Amino acid sequence: MYNQEAVKNDSIEIFEKSNVLFGVDYKIIFPQKPFSEKYNLNDVNTAFTSFSADFAYAWYLNKKNKNSILLFKLAYSNLKSKTNIENKNEELIKSKIPDYIYNIPNIHNFDLNLIFSQKLKRNWDFIVSYNLIFSSDFKSMIEKEDLNSVALFFIEKKLGKFGLGFGSAVYIIDKKIQALPVVKISYVNHKINIDLLPPLSLSVDYKLGKKNFLNFNSNLLLNGFNVDYNQSNSQKNFGTPDYINNTGIDFSFGFDRRFFENLHWKISTGYSYQEISYLENKNIIDKQIFQNGMSFSVSFYAAF
Repeated sequence: MYNQEAVKNDSIEIFEKSNVLFGVDYKIIFPQKPFSEKYNLNDVNTAFTSFSADFAYAWYLNKKNKNSILLFKLAYSNLKSKTNIENKNEELIKSKIPDYIYNIPNIHNFDLNLIFSQKLKRNWDFIVSYNLIFSSDFKSMIEKEDLNSVALFFIEKKLGKFGLGFGSAVYIIDKKIQALPVVKISYVNHKINIDLLPPLSLSVDYKLGKKNFLNFNSNLLLNGFNVDYNQSNSQKNFGTPDYINNTGIDFSFGFDRRFFENLHWKISTGYSYQEISYLENKNIIDKQIFQNGMSFSVSFYAAF
């Protein structure tokens, strides 16, 4: 909503999409060879697909002064994989690697996000965000470890078209707490909107015309959940994971076009880096690294 006010002042239509009412996104990550810390995976390749949908709504807590905003967002996403073995001796290769290498479970995430923003005196803003993320393979019993939390708070000062701030992000994954310092840097003019929050995210929007825009986005992704693998002899020999940590970084560059008043469609290509860590009794037994994930995605969304 604050960005919408800036739009009216600067006549920039691009920033009206800063708050999304609803959106859907489908992404394909092309086949890549994973790296394992323990096994030779030269004959293995894995492809991922992802679908996500979200709904958000924001309102002023103080309608008279319009100095405080609360945003509520619900989101669902999944990550599905397909692993192939590029060798005629498939059974021989499978006998040398555990089942979890080529039977990566589908990952489902449900995300509840609350964001509070308060305008302070002398162009200071205070922002608090809390994400509660439930992750599961839909085969396991729901456990407390399936609930992950991300809390973010920072204070930012507007200096003309620039914004500078600082704060902290707190992650609670598998009941373990990790805090990261964050820096907030933003810039807005009649053509470009830059929003940098290292090491969590980067967003750049460039206006090509009244309806066409270019976007660059980068995000850090973290979650963890219990898994339920079917028991087999190979798993008993290699060890069976009971918990998975999923960590990833996405980069994407896209073309965004608005149609009607507030509807958008976007196509983008990008790169992703992903680590899947397998734990047994809280100890890491293996890690798969996917570092050549070229992707293509199609999005449709509506702005406030």
